[in-house]
Amino acid sequence: MGGPLVVVIQGPTAVGKTDLSIPLAEELGTEIISADSMQIYRHMDIGTAKPTPEQRRRVTHHIIDVVDPDERFTVADFKRLAEREIERLVAEGKIPVVVGGTRLYIWSLTRGLVTGVDADFEFRRKMMEEAEKWGSRWLHQQLRKVDPERAEEPDPHDWRRIIRALEVYHLTGQPMSKLLKERTKPLPYRTFRISLVRQREELRRRIAERAKWMLENGLLDEVKWLLDHGYGPDLNPMRSHGYLECAQYLLGQLPWEEVFPRMERRTWRHARKQLSWLERDHSELTINLTEEAPEVALRRMLEAIHRAVEDP
Repeated sequence: MGGPLVVVIQGPTAVGKTDLSIPLAEELGTEIISADSMQIYRHMDIGTAKPTPEQRRRVTHHIIDVVDPDERFTVADFKRLAEREIERLVAEGKIPVVVGGTRLYIWSLTRGLVTGVDADFEFRRKMMEEAEKWGSRWLHQQLRKVDPERAEEPDPHDWRRIIRALEVYHLTGQPMSKLLKERTKPLPYRTFRISLVRQREELRRRIAERAKWMLENGLLDEVKWLLDHGYGPDLNPMRSHGYLECAQYLLGQLPWEEVFPRMERRTWRHARKQLSWLERDHSELTINLTEEAPEVALRRMLEAIHRAVEDP
């Protein structure tokens, strides 16, 4: 595929994407496009590990703080905003750098999206009710019946992705896997994917350390502010790891001594899913940060990007 180069830095939560992407963007003289489905929300800063104000002064970041926690934001919305920034940066002669760990956001840029299939919120509600009644395995079996190829990709516990695939079949009568091949708009750029990973034991330790830091540095106050301003635990972003546990504690539904263990376990479960996806995703470059020092990793990334630019 021809066209300008777009660098995608992907990896699980707490792997160190921000710490490497900022000096990389500085070296390239470019800006960062966030591909994180939690960092889009205003007022949710500590628990989403957004880049600090100082980091954002060093390098301009995009698609952060774009909607309130009770506003709808779809993958298509992300793709539209991301491609707008990509086009602008390319026009300025810069290499766009996309950074994040949200699989659907990244796939929308590297694989494209099915176009022309709307949402059916009543169908989604019914599927959610059925899934809550019968469980994840039942939901995944429904997908396997109508789209066995697509059923091989989603995590059996990833209700949202499975329900979207079922929704597409419900609306079109055709498997989503077939429509992805037929209706996906060709991407007008080349992507160079860099996957950042660590040994699992080290990654889990980093997750625990970050969760502890968040709780010691204002996460509970952040969640209290959100609850006081009407953003309840029924909202999807408020059900993410860290926010749900703190909300449950503040509402008297969870003892304090359970907040950190549950937050750590749920975050680690999320990171394992991300690692499983990355193991199946054949990136152009994979860097194990357990084995390589940050300065070595940065040098390898820059060398690989320059080679990709010179030899499309």
